[in-house]
Amino acid sequence: EAVLRVLSGETVSAPKKKEKKEKKEEAPAAEAPPAADGGDAAAAEAEDKKKKEKDEARRKKRDEEKKKKAAEEAAAAAAAAGGEAAPAPAAAEEAAPAADDEAAKKAKRDEEKKKKEEDMRRRELELQRRREERRKKEAEELEKLEERKRAEREVKRKEEEAKKEEDRKKKEELDKKKAEEEAAKRQAEAKVRREQQATLAVLRGFQKLSEANPDNFEALKAEFEHMLETDLPDTGAQKEVLKAEADRVFGYAKQYVEQARQQQKQAKEQEKMVLSILEEMQKLVADAEAMSDNACSLVKTLSSQQDLPDSDSLRIAQLAEQAGDKATELCTRCGECLEQQRARVLEAPALRQEAARVLAILPSRIFSANRHANEALDVAKTVRERITNKLALSVLGGRDAEMFKRYDKDGDGRLSRQEIAAYARAEFQLDIPVQTLDRMTRQLGDPSGKGVELSRFQRLKTAVGIARHQERGRVNSLPSEAREKVEAEKRAAREQRLSEKKTSLGKVLEGLLKSTGELDGKTQAVDKDAEDFTQKVVDRKETEIMDLVATVDASVQGALSDLAKLRTSVSNFRLELAKASEVTEALGPDFSRLGAEVKRLSERLVKAQSAIVDAKHGALSKSFDRFGALRREVAGKLRTCIEAKGGKAVDLFQAIAPEGADRIGPADVQRFLQANQAELEARKVEQVLAACARGFVPEGEDEASASEAVSSTCREDFMRLIRVYCKVTKDVVLTDNMAIEGSQQLRKLLPGEVVEIYQGPTPEPGSASLRVQGRALKDGAVGWATMSVSGGDTFLVPGGNLLRVARPCPITDESGDSSAARSSRTLCAGTLVEIMDWSRSAL
Repeated sequence: EAVLRVLSGETVSAPKKKEKKEKKEEAPAAEAPPAADGGDAAAAEAEDKKKKEKDEARRKKRDEEKKKKAAEEAAAAAAAAGGEAAPAPAAAEEAAPAADDEAAKKAKRDEEKKKKEEDMRRRELELQRRREERRKKEAEELEKLEERKRAEREVKRKEEEAKKEEDRKKKEELDKKKAEEEAAKRQAEAKVRREQQATLAVLRGFQKLSEANPDNFEALKAEFEHMLETDLPDTGAQKEVLKAEADRVFGYAKQYVEQARQQQKQAKEQEKMVLSILEEMQKLVADAEAMSDNACSLVKTLSSQQDLPDSDSLRIAQLAEQAGDKATELCTRCGECLEQQRARVLEAPALRQEAARVLAILPSRIFSANRHANEALDVAKTVRERITNKLALSVLGGRDAEMFKRYDKDGDGRLSRQEIAAYARAEFQLDIPVQTLDRMTRQLGDPSGKGVELSRFQRLKTAVGIARHQERGRVNSLPSEAREKVEAEKRAAREQRLSEKKTSLGKVLEGLLKSTGELDGKTQAVDKDAEDFTQKVVDRKETEIMDLVATVDASVQGALSDLAKLRTSVSNFRLELAKASEVTEALGPDFSRLGAEVKRLSERLVKAQSAIVDAKHGALSKSFDRFGALRREVAGKLRTCIEAKGGKAVDLFQAIAPEGADRIGPADVQRFLQANQAELEARKVEQVLAACARGFVPEGEDEASASEAVSSTCREDFMRLIRVYCKVTKDVVLTDNMAIEGSQQLRKLLPGEVVEIYQGPTPEPGSASLRVQGRALKDGAVGWATMSVSGGDTFLVPGGNLLRVARPCPITDESGDSSAARSSRTLCAGTLVEIMDWSRSAL
């Protein structure tokens, strides 16, 4: 059994030893006292470490013994296994002593084991005892340590209580001090708050004062002064600063209010200026529209009246062009004014909306007027160009006829071969070949072969031009030597012609300069006559003045006639000089001197004529005034009589003239006045009828001389005599009825317009206004207008039929502007003209 255990490697004591060892190891661990604080714990830990090292050494030793014993048992088992082949009896005999030895060994081992276990128990008891002692010692040390700690804690507690008491006292002192500080702080804060409130009140006063305007300045001033009395003293350290700031703000506010009042005044002036600008701009636009409408109406007349003479159509087209140009110019001025004045107009805030509305409307009106004016201009230019071209053809035809007549030497109305050759040689420096000349005569001449008629002269000119071109081509095709020879001959001939032309033109220019000298003598005579006239007319009678005027006027007209002839000659010379441009350089200085001299003479004659006219007007002004006053008096009496009978001024001649008569005399007028119970001196009627032809009433004219001056008057002169014209002085409305109430407005009469009075003045029923019926001469509109208001404004005043000539113009014997009209004289600038008829031709 022992052998089998050894062979199997099993042992009985080994687990027990192991369990004992584990129990021993656990026992000290279980019995170990709690670690002491400080050095005791370190000592206990060192002791445990030593114990663990000893236990580890013992465990290693036991393991070595086990290994050694196992090796011995393995060797014994191997030896026993080697002797199994012997016979059984022998083996049994040999095994008996071995078993006894083994039993003895086992007993020995058991004894040793017991001994060891006993030693182990003793050691463990000793160790247990030591542990108990150590644990007791440690417990004592722990108790001492706890006692020390309790003492320390008690000391610490007492110290903490003392400290807490001290802290409590300090806290009470701090609280008391804090409460005092809080009270002082509250007082300071209350003072600061009051100062802040006072400062804020002062600042609010500053702010309010900064918003001052002329409307609220007085109220803010009183409030600000109250604030300075109540709040400013409580502002503390800021008092002086705020006082200075208050003075500054108040001064600034006062200055600002004064400036605002000044600005308000300026704003009113600006509004007035803006209104005037807007009115001016609207007036400009209205003028542009009126001028554009005038151009359109003239163009409409051209379109509607196709059977007008060319002269009238050309005049109307020119008037339409002038109106259109004026309209476009006004539109341009309106646009420029609009752009220039836009910023100024919009500067007035009160009128900005109205100004913006007007500025928004005006561009469309300007554009519309400009468009209509341009359309009228296009039509007028087309008509003018058409008529001008037509007239140009007639002018060219006249020039052709003059040239034809110049070269028609025999006067038979045809150009023969020799005359055609002379024409080509003189006008184009061309010698036409015989074959070409025969062809022209054959193709352009009449069947009889006598030559080319005037109707084919233009074709002849074209044929000569073609021949000239062919001749140039022929010369260019010649060899260089021959061509140079021909060109040299042509240059020599041209130089010869230029020399002859220069000589002839020089003689003409010399004659013109001589004529200028002669005219200069006449001009000096006119200057002397004008000077004498201005001295003689002083304190002279009207008849004598008119005799002097006739004498001086004859001298002036003679000089003007010579001047006109000289101008015509100069113009013809200019044309001839333009044809010969090669001699212009040689004759240019003399010709310039001639032009300057003609201009100087013209200016002297115009000046002399103007001086004569001014002297005449100054001498006869009283006579003109007497005639105007007398005419108005007679016309007023006659018109009052016919209007009282329910008639009109146009019925006066028929009412005064005897039945079937076409002329009336002073007696007829007196009978009419007596029949209507109107009183008027016969002398005044005779003077008016006598002055109707000469235009003035001489001073001191007696009844006999007036009776001798006129015997009777025709209808036309009488109707001009009784016509009454009034000039518009203020804007007034033209209506269709005498009564303003219920009437319809036709248009507005503008200052400067002239109205021919048909009826009135008549008091309007129920008002203090005098109303007249008349025709506006601007557009022919007929209606009623207010002449004046009793105790109020005057809108129409007598006059408007006298005009002053602005620049020299001819006076013709026909109303039309045709070339057939004969000019009786030229009116110089400054001449007064009484308008007898306002009618417009072709309109």
